[in-house]
Amino acid sequence: MTESVVVYEKEVMCDGAASNETPSHPRIYLHIQNDERVECPYCGKMFIYDNSH
Repeated sequence: MTESVVVYEKEVMCDGAASNETPSHPRIYLHIQNDERVECPYCGKMFIYDNSH
């Protein structure tokens, strides 16, 4: 199952690591567009934008 992460900013960073784990791919920065979500092309982690904050 692919991990989903709720975020409160439209710029996110992914290195494939879960908290306190070793990174599993190079650090990349992703920008969330109009569909309110973006998927990491390396690990498939889904970042979902929540604008309620």
